[in-house]
Amino acid sequence: MAQPNFLRSSNPFDLTDPPKWFLQELAKFDADLVIFASLWHPIFKLARRCRRSPGVAPENVPGLDTHPDTIFMWNHKLVLVTTIIPRAHWSTNIFAKLRARDTWAEGGSAKVIKLLEDGEAAKEQREKKDFNSEGEARHSDAFAAYRYRTGGRVSMAHKGAAKTKQARPQIYDRAPSKPLVQLAQSW
Repeated sequence: MAQPNFLRSSNPFDLTDPPKWFLQELAKFDADLVIFASLWHPIFKLARRCRRSPGVAPENVPGLDTHPDTIFMWNHKLVLVTTIIPRAHWSTNIFAKLRARDTWAEGGSAKVIKLLEDGEAAKEQREKKDFNSEGEARHSDAFAAYRYRTGGRVSMAHKGAAKTKQARPQIYDRAPSKPLVQLAQSW
């Protein structure tokens, strides 16, 4: 009995067919998924049947318009999902990976785009916050270094003894009333 989700290709690398139990699990997981042997590499291609469009035309894929796998998928109205490296032991781990990447299960492309954009906005907010907090830290370090060099108090962590206010010399913008020589002699 032929499996509807396994398409026979010319199979130039003589890959053994996937086991029947795997194809049955694939059909249970998603009836639109199809697997076929690549015509270009010794791997399997997992693709989805197109339901709402004719698929991607080979001439719209630059560099791959003459690729045999692209032409095969176009002829069978398929869109590539992923590649599967053939192994002696087939497992169902691929279904968990497909489930994690399934945009339809997340609510469609619009919802996935919104989730991605929200994640990017949150990341941008975190980066901005980190940048601002780093700027504040640099600012406070620079100010503390400035205060240390100018003899000012750097930390208010300890109160210490209360100091009396020292009189500072007054600085005037205008010229002194007496000439400097007379001021010097008066001292």
